[in-house]
Amino acid sequence: MGTLSPAMHSAIIIVDVEGFGNRERTHHDQGAVRAGIYQALNQAFTRSQECWDDCEYEDRGDGVLILVPPKVPKIRLVTDVPRELAAALHRHNQAHSRQAQIRLRLALHAGEIHRDEHGLIGSALIDAARLVDAPVLKRALARSSGVLAVIASQWMFDEVIRHAPDARAYREVRVSVKELTATAWIRLLDGTTPPAGLVAGPALGEIESLPAGRPALPRRRLLLFSTATAASYLAGQSGAAFPRTSGSKAQASLRPGRTPVLRRLGSLGAGSGGFNTVVVSPDGKTLASAGGDSLVRLWDVATRRNTGTTKAAGFVPSLAFSPTGKTLASCNGDVNTTIRLWDVAALRLWDAALGEVAAMRGGRTGAVWSVAFSPDGLIVVGGGSDSSNGSDGTIRLWDVITRKVITSLTTGHYAVLAVAFSHDGKVLAAAADTIKLWSVR
Repeated sequence: MGTLSPAMHSAIIIVDVEGFGNRERTHHDQGAVRAGIYQALNQAFTRSQECWDDCEYEDRGDGVLILVPPKVPKIRLVTDVPRELAAALHRHNQAHSRQAQIRLRLALHAGEIHRDEHGLIGSALIDAARLVDAPVLKRALARSSGVLAVIASQWMFDEVIRHAPDARAYREVRVSVKELTATAWIRLLDGTTPPAGLVAGPALGEIESLPAGRPALPRRRLLLFSTATAASYLAGQSGAAFPRTSGSKAQASLRPGRTPVLRRLGSLGAGSGGFNTVVVSPDGKTLASAGGDSLVRLWDVATRRNTGTTKAAGFVPSLAFSPTGKTLASCNGDVNTTIRLWDVAALRLWDAALGEVAAMRGGRTGAVWSVAFSPDGLIVVGGGSDSSNGSDGTIRLWDVITRKVITSLTTGHYAVLAVAFSHDGKVLAAAADTIKLWSVR
């Protein structure tokens, strides 16, 4: 039986090359990539006033596991080192062919590390390995034009990053990889354009359009997108009607064999002009609403008390919580508007609008009528129209981290009034004159 050394607390960095095994890379290309990684890491630590030789590292073929000694201030690992590493990768890519260029994923974590005769042991090492391999991080880098995508653990964010001057560059995401399900924080560092052919950004491919008549897809597939919208749509096809509310109770048959009873719990204070939209946070504890008075309100579901209020820019037809429930997106139905992200804890607008709806063809400006997050929290989709009279429906996808438009398209001659992602994020649905479906890849 092996003998473990006493555990020592250490900062952990794991880097992994995007597309290292791509068939376009020869062995010589892979050798150039591996040499470039170590050179870039050495330069990054040296220019951050730290010695690379003081670090303990293990080669992992297409990546490196690094233990940083306690004497190195962790603040440099989340600020100086990533910045200098991105610059070093940029220099490498400028000097090499496309097949030998490098884009990296980097995980930041810390924890107790044991050693035995074979190497390193510790749950923190496993968590860091899961973070660098997280699909949400891979998608973030694939959609970026930069050379480095950093993911930090919740511990690293709470203890180090949130106290750093560039903390606002990190965006919260939900990670689920094997046995790890956790909150993490992603930052993208810009650099060269990604090598053509080695990575691919997101694209929309139309699957089918559901007409206002009988549904063209099986009912179970439509129910992926929006329970409320799909239920009302399918009820209309079958000729069924939802029962009317009587007194404080109402009944609705949601699925065969079950007839749930709805019991009224209470009501929330009315705003001037009533409410336009309402959404409940993923944990069910917070409710967000917007009304005709252009105020966005937060409510505690248990106590029915108003916990926060802020003024939005004009009429707000739609709200959406991020998968973590810590960010709220709002859109405006007026022309020349924006999608905005709000910090739910402080109910304050983040540093900037997510992205302004730009003037489109014919010089007309657009309105956004609906908003939704992708399941991984990396994308916000906005559906609306490109003119104030509601004609020519539009859909835009924004990258939450970079705040830039990824994809935009025109859907027809009717405004898009509702949008929703499937639970796996691979299908996008939009409601206009018909229900339109797109694959997201």
